[in-house]
Amino acid sequence: PPYVKEPEKVKGWWNIRVQAKSEEDLEAMRKAGRLAREALDLAGTLIEPGRTTEEMDKELHAFMCDNGAYPSDLQYKGFPKSVMISINEVIAHGIPDDREIQDGDLVNVDVTLYCDGFHADTARTWVCGEGDPDGIRLVDSTREALEAETVRAGAPLNAIGSAVCDVAEREGFGVVKTLVGHGIGEFFHGVPQIYHCRTSDKRPMIEG
Repeated sequence: PPYVKEPEKVKGWWNIRVQAKSEEDLEAMRKAGRLAREALDLAGTLIEPGRTTEEMDKELHAFMCDNGAYPSDLQYKGFPKSVMISINEVIAHGIPDDREIQDGDLVNVDVTLYCDGFHADTARTWVCGEGDPDGIRLVDSTREALEAETVRAGAPLNAIGSAVCDVAEREGFGVVKTLVGHGIGEFFHGVPQIYHCRTSDKRPMIEG
């Protein structure tokens, strides 16, 4: 990505308008997305008591590079690692270090990669070993919210946040309002911003 050699180019969000993707763009994004999913699958096998998040980072870095991709996080605004790993109360963007994962930890791994000119950005959360009932319920609930069938052409953008809140409120959980989902493509971050809370944004989702 251009920001590796020219970090001053990264001044927040790269694009200010929604960009429709061509079929060739979409196929390239699917390729990047499949590889990111495979990296997450690998991450799940690495989560065990005693392993450090830095060790996980090294394994995932090698996997992405061996498959022809660049870890988008690495040197993005100076970020020092190839993936983000957040433990327990860390909401997001955790920096891998020498902390050992412990039984019962909630482990979120955020994989972003750059492949053939396009970025993919995805994350997943696991319970390491035997978790407590509330931790397991939290992970199960977030997965349910993620899998809600709200992303489709014609549906309003705020349907996503409403679906997340429906699950969170039912289970007595809160929703983080200061972080958002986002557009992606040849740029790492861009519009539209996708809130996980209830909003009045009724703009329709458009195919592509």
